[in-house]
Amino acid sequence: MIVEFFIDLWEIICTWFLDLFGTGNPPSWLSDFGSFLAELVHRAAGLGAWFPFQLLGTVAGTYFVIWITLWLVKGVRWLWGLTPFSGGS
Repeated sequence: MIVEFFIDLWEIICTWFLDLFGTGNPPSWLSDFGSFLAELVHRAAGLGAWFPFQLLGTVAGTYFVIWITLWLVKGVRWLWGLTPFSGGS
């Protein structure tokens, strides 16, 4: 019974707080973002003659793999340092 009282009280507080904001339509820049993104991709599709997107994707992917590998090595070294028999710092 006491728990139900606090749940009801929390519900009243949350309802009151959400009613402060009211309802309305989202701004146009938020609702039109999909069409903006589609237009941006359409305009960038012709840039393949000047920018080597395949090479950029390969370089970015290689960089990401190296970055993840180094973080994994760092994590393994940290875990190994926690073991009492390894003499970690």
